[in-house]
Amino acid sequence: MLEIKRSRYFHYLCLFHISSVIIGMTITSRIIDIKYSAYDHFYITGGVFFIPFVFFIQDIATEVYGYTQAKKMLLSTIISFIFYIVSMQTISTYFCANSDSFSIVAEALPRHTVSFVFSLLLGGTANNYILYKLKMAFNSRFLSIRFISSTFLGEAIFQVTAVLISWYGTYSIKTIIPLALASYIYKILFEVAATPVNIYACRYLKSIEQLKT
Repeated sequence: MLEIKRSRYFHYLCLFHISSVIIGMTITSRIIDIKYSAYDHFYITGGVFFIPFVFFIQDIATEVYGYTQAKKMLLSTIISFIFYIVSMQTISTYFCANSDSFSIVAEALPRHTVSFVFSLLLGGTANNYILYKLKMAFNSRFLSIRFISSTFLGEAIFQVTAVLISWYGTYSIKTIIPLALASYIYKILFEVAATPVNIYACRYLKSIEQLKT
């Protein structure tokens, strides 16, 4: 498969990728209680609405620009996120020590940073690698199947790693398991629903970049 070293639009994908990560992980420490009857409810994390965009963008980068470029994007995002966390902690410690709302967010970030770095490194790498291998195996055909299959496994690795590191010891297993399942199911449904958009984006980028990958 052709690996693209230069492009006109790859850096825009990187910016969207980093933005999705920063927004998602900043609010992921917020637990949302969703009630669907007077007695029944389940929990999801705040970041669940933004994290699917991370894999969505990675799929496009891997399909259009190649596995090597997608891996560079992933590592760049992780490094940028770590710098963001260090900045937040510095501001919280030295400049906003008396701000309760800012401190609440900042205090939860270190543990979620460790969680995110490991989960995205494992899940994101698995997602990109599986998509790359399936593209080789299917000779660039069955794009929708490749997208959904890679996300299915990549998100599973991400979700298990993230939930265990972030919430084990804070919530009971009875709470963690439904939390993980609800987030995972949502992300898979998001990928299925977004696949037509993903395919269009890949075809559009390939056409304007004049690529035949």
